[in-house]
Amino acid sequence: MSDIAALKYPPYSTEAEQAVIGGLMLNPLALERVGTLRTEHFFREDHRLIFDACRNAIDDVQTCDVLVVAEKLHRNGVLNQCGGVAYLQSLLAGTPSAANIRLYAQTVQERWQLRTLATSAEEIADSAYTTGGRSPRELIEAAQAKIMSLSDHAGGNQPRRFSDLMPEFNEALRRRASGEIVGIPTGFAAIDKQVQIEHGNLIIVGARPGIGKSAFGSQWGEQAAMAGFKTLIMSMEMNSREIIARALARHSGVMLCEILSGRARGWPAVVDAQARLSKLPILIDDSAPAPIHEVRAKARAMKRRDGLDVLVLDYLQLMPSTGTLGKSRNEDLSDVTRGLKALARELDIVVVALSQLARRCEERPDKRPLLSDLRDSGAIEQDADVVFLGYRHEKHYPSDPDWHGIAEWNVAKYRNGATGVIPTLFDGALTKFSTYTGNWPLTQARRPRTRAFNGTVDDD
Repeated sequence: MSDIAALKYPPYSTEAEQAVIGGLMLNPLALERVGTLRTEHFFREDHRLIFDACRNAIDDVQTCDVLVVAEKLHRNGVLNQCGGVAYLQSLLAGTPSAANIRLYAQTVQERWQLRTLATSAEEIADSAYTTGGRSPRELIEAAQAKIMSLSDHAGGNQPRRFSDLMPEFNEALRRRASGEIVGIPTGFAAIDKQVQIEHGNLIIVGARPGIGKSAFGSQWGEQAAMAGFKTLIMSMEMNSREIIARALARHSGVMLCEILSGRARGWPAVVDAQARLSKLPILIDDSAPAPIHEVRAKARAMKRRDGLDVLVLDYLQLMPSTGTLGKSRNEDLSDVTRGLKALARELDIVVVALSQLARRCEERPDKRPLLSDLRDSGAIEQDADVVFLGYRHEKHYPSDPDWHGIAEWNVAKYRNGATGVIPTLFDGALTKFSTYTGNWPLTQARRPRTRAFNGTVDDD
């Protein structure tokens, strides 16, 4: 630590800390109003011990007057360390009311944030001088994670009782029972009916080339944005012009080839689609394939600057190696999927990662893909909360008219619900998926029942 830093005293407010404790002794019910305030947020050790005793007393006997708190401290052998009964009485006498306890608690917590920020800044500065063998890239990423953790989780997550969580849980159930989508919608009615996409989820969309996984992922991002969710599409395969052209085709009904030619007959519809798409909260990143640390850095930056709900990544196998010596591509991709899952939890977003499938699925009599066809790594299946596997029968059997335009999305893994196949329509000229309302072709009816939605829940 520098000499100047040593002269600076950590920021704290004795008065605010005293007012929080005094307010609790005046009105134990005020504990509900202190938000995410924790013991470690207090600067003074005696105040930490007294606040902890107050909380325990309220939990045990629903009160925390001076005598009850003093008894708690006495049993813990710290009453004299906290100034004795006289100091507890002075805290009570010095707090006229518990009415402003929320403001006092906020002040205590903000001072803790400032102290933590100062400590983090010193640690970041020290790491630049003593790298410990880490590269500048690793040091920068660690610094970003440290600052993001402070800004996004300043109040910290702490264990909560079932009784505290139940109202929130029941409200979510009530909304779902009324038909409301809780979480992030895909915009596909049949999928949203069967699968609830939650913040913090990692979604894998797997398919062979030409099935439409890029169109599916981009359309999902657009439809989430139409519902007001902020979306970032990171494409390592297509440039921004291709992404925009496909979006315009989907939203205007004008064929993609006509839009790209610049001579579209329905140009007014394209202009109208441009106006509507321009209002959506979508950002597109079409830089060269980026390693996981760059993906994390860009997502964190957007979350901090504009907000972020959905990240669409196209696609996993194009992401460069993490550069760790001695690791196979399977191990390397395992690090990527674990990193994406951690990113989803850290930023409280949905990550939709597209993935290639192995060629072996095309060599089977039934060419519909399986989870084992996820290419390069079994960790993709392990880390995902939901896995969609795409299949279009007409790609393999173009002479079968019953399957023309039908695309299957097999929910092959779903941690919280049923697995099975959901049909959609696919219009290749528009690169657009839409709701399928007809009956399955006859060959579908002869497929094993286990492929229908069966209520099976993945618990890993």
